[in-house]
Amino acid sequence: MVGRISSPRFVGRVAELEALEQLLERAASGGGGAMLVAGEAGIGKSRLAAELETRARAHDAMVLVGECVELADGELAFSPIISALRGVMESDDALEGLGWRLRSALGALWPVPGAGEGVVGGREQLFEAGYRVLARLAERQPVLLIVEDVHWIDRSSRDLLAFLVRNARRDAIALVVTYRPDELRAGHPMLPFVAELERSGGARRVDLERMARSEVAEQLQAIAGRVPDGEVIERIFSRSEGNPFFSEELLATAEDGGGQLPASLRETLLLRVERLSASTQEVLEAAAVAGRSVDHRLLARVVGLEEKALLGALRAATDEHLLVPTAGGMTYAFRHALLREAIYEDALVPERLRLHREIAQTLAAHPEYAGSAPAAELAHHWQAAGEERAALAATVPAAEEAERMHAYDEALRHVDRALTLWNRVDAPEDATRTDRVELLLRGSTLAEFAGDAARALALAEQARAVIDDRSEPLRAAAAEAQIGHAMHYAGRGVDAIAHLAEARRLVPRDPPSIEYAAALVGEGRVLMVNGRLRDARERLEEAIQLVELLGDRALHAATLSTLTIVYSELGDFERAVAAGREGLRIAKEIGSAEDIVRAYINGSQGIDTAGRIEEALAMGLEGITEAERLGMSHATGDQLRMQAGWRLSRMGRIEDAQRIVLPALDEATTPFNVAGLQNVAGHLAAERGEFDLAEQLLDGAWELMRRSGGSQLIGPASAWRVLLHLQRGELDLARERLWDGLSRVEGSEEDLLYNAELYWLAARVAADLAERARIAGAVDTVEQATEAATTAITKWDRALGGVQGDGPPPEALAFRALAEGELARLRAEYDTEPWRTAAEQFRRLSEPLRAAYADFRAAEAIALSGARVAETSALLRSAFHAASSLGARSLRQEIEALARRTGLSLEREPEPGAAAQLGLSDRELEVLRLLADGRTNRQIGEQLFITTKTASAHVSHILMKLGVANRAEAAAAAHRLGLARLSI
Repeated sequence: MVGRISSPRFVGRVAELEALEQLLERAASGGGGAMLVAGEAGIGKSRLAAELETRARAHDAMVLVGECVELADGELAFSPIISALRGVMESDDALEGLGWRLRSALGALWPVPGAGEGVVGGREQLFEAGYRVLARLAERQPVLLIVEDVHWIDRSSRDLLAFLVRNARRDAIALVVTYRPDELRAGHPMLPFVAELERSGGARRVDLERMARSEVAEQLQAIAGRVPDGEVIERIFSRSEGNPFFSEELLATAEDGGGQLPASLRETLLLRVERLSASTQEVLEAAAVAGRSVDHRLLARVVGLEEKALLGALRAATDEHLLVPTAGGMTYAFRHALLREAIYEDALVPERLRLHREIAQTLAAHPEYAGSAPAAELAHHWQAAGEERAALAATVPAAEEAERMHAYDEALRHVDRALTLWNRVDAPEDATRTDRVELLLRGSTLAEFAGDAARALALAEQARAVIDDRSEPLRAAAAEAQIGHAMHYAGRGVDAIAHLAEARRLVPRDPPSIEYAAALVGEGRVLMVNGRLRDARERLEEAIQLVELLGDRALHAATLSTLTIVYSELGDFERAVAAGREGLRIAKEIGSAEDIVRAYINGSQGIDTAGRIEEALAMGLEGITEAERLGMSHATGDQLRMQAGWRLSRMGRIEDAQRIVLPALDEATTPFNVAGLQNVAGHLAAERGEFDLAEQLLDGAWELMRRSGGSQLIGPASAWRVLLHLQRGELDLARERLWDGLSRVEGSEEDLLYNAELYWLAARVAADLAERARIAGAVDTVEQATEAATTAITKWDRALGGVQGDGPPPEALAFRALAEGELARLRAEYDTEPWRTAAEQFRRLSEPLRAAYADFRAAEAIALSGARVAETSALLRSAFHAASSLGARSLRQEIEALARRTGLSLEREPEPGAAAQLGLSDRELEVLRLLADGRTNRQIGEQLFITTKTASAHVSHILMKLGVANRAEAAAAAHRLGLARLSI
């Protein structure tokens, strides 16, 4: 018998353990983090994690451990998370403060006290509830969550881990995951997870290398309790090549078998097994087929030994450190995954099939012997046993089980397996109590939930191909609707509309039915997204009449939410606001969390489009609070934060916008939300003059949008990239970005609120190009800029003119007034009227930053026209103080440049009447200010566009009127009297 097989003392790994302890220290200080521990099989990942666990417990940290299992090809949904948190979820203390809605969401995975009946909520609420439980625990003590062997992780567990990493950065939560890098082949679900964590800095990676000879010697000495013979150490080190698990097993084999060393790790492990009794080998083989962990009751039934013989065999396996008792001694796990792998692979194929079959038969009668996903485990064993009919019968419930757990990837894989088995068995309908069409449609929906639009479309099209319209019109309509949804998510809007229209036509209009109303709503939504607003309104208004008649309040709330956007885009602002408020009221009455948050998103947008931005902001902020209460703080809650940041930026409240956007960006979970929040954050950085950061954020957002399809963000994103180049003085790059942006919004000109800023910039860039061209004498360039701007603005005007109801969104009209000023500048006309009109419109909209820009341009127009200084000064000061107070550094710098050019003070007026009392004209006052700055006559002439001779004459008149002898005395008098320009 082997007395000890593992070193009682932790050997080596000093730097790696120090890095992990630093992670724990950060968590104890309230700052969470994650660490990836990578290394080949047997390299010591589990031992390092165990040492960290011991040290964490010694420092009063709560330690939670979950293991991924190599079973059912990653189809045991949430397996490591369920096992890690099972004990926690049984505690009322951990669930304190968690409302029934979130407790019920947790019920998808755990039996939670205080939950409502059935599974309530969706995947987002499940993830949010899980995070809040951990955060609650972390308020009392640091939490260390260890998840081992994530190379076998299921996709749903991976997604939940990613959610926790993003959201626990400000909590005392440390996450450590271990994995084998060589197992992460192309397409593995962990590859994007690891890559994203390393790229974003969300986690550090520790790579475990093989041990040095001295470390292997120390390890062997600790195991043996004495210094082994030097030759033994050399032979073990040479054979194991520093792999600590191989070294342990080689030492055990050498001491138990006369010093002979096997050639491979697998041979080493099997030699130890072969020296055991036949009954112990039988138990180990059954355990290996069952999985990494096996229930005692399952072993007893499958092995068939008398209880005393079974206990003896288990005692031998545990004494040899092959199995380890867990879960209070009623479950057994292999000491290392490599042990199970070696024993399983060594078993004869017929014996494996027999054991899988007996395990399946036992689990069918006693599902309580299985782990967290009994249906999936049963399906796996029937499949591995080669019993295809039984596997098919078990796979459909496994898909249902995974769907109840919101594990859509895993559910889809079960459906795919069922479809593969369908034609291999007789009477598959009898085995599954369903038919192939229903299975295809279910799979299509699951694929949609899992984000696989191509797979969703393929499955729905297969279903549609075998449905007869005349005998099953409702089923045909369901297939058409599913095809339409899949095409919509795949970006095929026109095709989607055709299939959704066909779905509507297939459903009988009479008698009135929920099916027909749902078909109308589905078609109306996609029509809206694709810009066919009037058609969308027609479908949705017909649906409203039906749902009111039939009393489907959930569909009623959802339809009103969609109509809110349709009405606002069509210029029917009052109806939009009313629909949004009514939709929210109904959603709250029925308690539908998804509809409540969606009503806040669409309702606040309807108010915003109507030009009531402060009211829209207030509603959106209320929605953020409500989303947090409902456990939907991230996927949909972050959309509300994105909206709030956008509104605050337009209102010039840059610091307030940052306070909402930047924390949300750190924790955002969906590509759409990350792209939107990055966009707003980049725009804010540009306004503050942090151009490098702005470029990084805006470019990152652009790439994400290209991958995630954030089409409604294209207009603002393009505009903000153009603005960034203008602020950096990169006019040619701004022009390139502008034409790219305009081409991308082609066909969506009706999105007036989203695209208005981009069309204004078409005029601004053209005006800047024309000014530069005039200086260079490039007449052709001026003509080209004029033609390009005219083309863009003409398209925009057509879109503005096509809006009925209350007219275009007020903000779009304000940008159009701003563009009119740019067109005047393009023509070298110094007309202030369009600028004043734009400024007034933006002030009415509570958007002072754009009003300040219009004031700045109006001041510039006055200065260039040669008008009196007083007319320029008031506007420039107003713009300057607005830009300064709002933190808009870029605009402030433009205003300061104009002030230097015109010699105007931005900070204070001269002493009342001082200039007039001295008889100084406006032009002489300008000359005096430049003289006080130390300018020569030639420099004064260049600044004020006058000749040096004229500047000299003005200086002579000033000296005479001030009663001073020279320029120095004149400068001193100007400062004394408050006539000099303050330095900036």
